[in-house]
Amino acid sequence: MKLTTVLLTALAALTTAQNPGDLPSQLPACAQSCASPYFTASGTTFAGCYYKDVSCVCSMSDFIIAISCCIATSCNAADQQITIAFAQNLCGQVSLPGTPPLPSTAR
Repeated sequence: MKLTTVLLTALAALTTAQNPGDLPSQLPACAQSCASPYFTASGTTFAGCYYKDVSCVCSMSDFIIAISCCIATSCNAADQQITIAFAQNLCGQVSLPGTPPLPSTAR
């Protein structure tokens, strides 16, 4: 699985949240666990971006790499696919592919 596709998962989760610090219920629990540590204590900042700033989150390559590895090791194949589809849809809404050319995560 490409790191880039996994990264989209976390990005999508935080930017679609209704309240600071919340994660979308559509994301599998394993993906939510990977994304949660990237929120600040106030819940308004995610991976260094305002939690509703999709463009910012979808372009944070260091965050994408880190969360991709977490999802690849924490989620089963079905949950990975759900997470990837969610993230790709979200980042696609701001004209960002969400899949930069990153190395694969060792499994």
